[in-house]
Parts: sequence; C-alpha cells; structure tokens
Amino acid sequence: MDLDVVNLEYLDGALYLEEDESVERYQLAFDELRAAALTSRQSMELISAVKREFMNRA
Repeated sequence: MDLDVVNLEYLDGALYLEEDESVERYQLAFDELRAAALTSRQSMELISAVKREFMNRA
C-alpha cells in the first residue's frame, strides 16, 4: 500500500494530492531542490559571512 501524499497549504486552507503522477512531480522537484541545497555547515558559513559583511557596513 503506497500512502504518498503532497500537502499544499495556502492562506485559506490546504490541498492534498494523492494521484501518483502529481506526487511523482512534486517528489522530483523536492529531490532537485535538496540536491541543489547547501550542506548544514555550508549554510552556517554563508550566514556567518553575510552577518560579518552586514556588521561591517553598520
């Protein structure tokens, strides 16, 4: 039994997608975003660098 569901929340409610084709499209998009994302360490380093740059401007 496959229970994959996409939950899309918006201002007035939510939409749940259960059709395999829809779920697969969202899974692919999520996988691509995850592959492009920085690692936790890289994210912390980027945030620290931006903070230092911002503090130097003040």
